[in-house]
Amino acid sequence: PWHQDNGYNKLDIEHYQFWIAVTKSTSENGTILLSPGSHKNKMMSHNSDGQFEHYQGEVKNAIMIEADPGDVLIFSSFTLHATLPNTTKDETRWAYVVEYMSLNDFDSTVEAPYFVVARDGKSIQEFIKVHPASTLYERLAKRLYIFNQRLKLKSRSLFRYSD
Repeated sequence: PWHQDNGYNKLDIEHYQFWIAVTKSTSENGTILLSPGSHKNKMMSHNSDGQFEHYQGEVKNAIMIEADPGDVLIFSSFTLHATLPNTTKDETRWAYVVEYMSLNDFDSTVEAPYFVVARDGKSIQEFIKVHPASTLYERLAKRLYIFNQRLKLKSRSLFRYSD
């Protein structure tokens, strides 16, 4: 479905998506569609179906982008995008997505460790376990959420039965 990545994490800050084609991405196997300029509208309203977030408004000027393995698309987390359905019988389309944001911002939906590529204008490469922009409240709320999700999974498996 058409969505902004901020439709999932509910952040009002812009960050960037690096969409990296792992396999050939075509109109037949589910390539990506983008709506150029839609990022200028900032956060738009989304509805959830329990699995996906859906933008319900009109999508203008959509473009399809086919990609070869290794091609990289960089777009704003406010950009409306979607993927086409895979209509092939045996061709899988894979992409790897990296979210890039300032260390001054925090996405509580992303679990540690966090990979830092720059700090104070200097290039570094390090993993950190605690994000500097997170608060104690956010870290506790996240732990409770993860614990609750694990409890739900365990309770589902406890009540499964077979014929």
